[in-house]
Amino acid sequence: MGECTPLTKQRIFDPLRPRAHGGSSRPTDRRGVQLVRGLLALAYLLVALLFAIEFVVRAWRFGRYSGTLVEPLFRRWFPKGPAA
Repeated sequence: MGECTPLTKQRIFDPLRPRAHGGSSRPTDRRGVQLVRGLLALAYLLVALLFAIEFVVRAWRFGRYSGTLVEPLFRRWFPKGPAA
């Protein structure tokens, strides 16, 4: 086995760096890493969009938007709720 190295001298994981022991010596394909990062960003944007849609629908449906930063805007858009 090898020697233990202090945490300060350990190599930090980097998917673009070639492997130190075994496997391929080529760096990971950058396009693959960019694709994964792009898909992750898209997933986060979709979650934020769903949250925003749910927030607006709940404000319209139940009228509980007091105390939020968008209260003046929602009061103008939804003056009396869904059964106006």
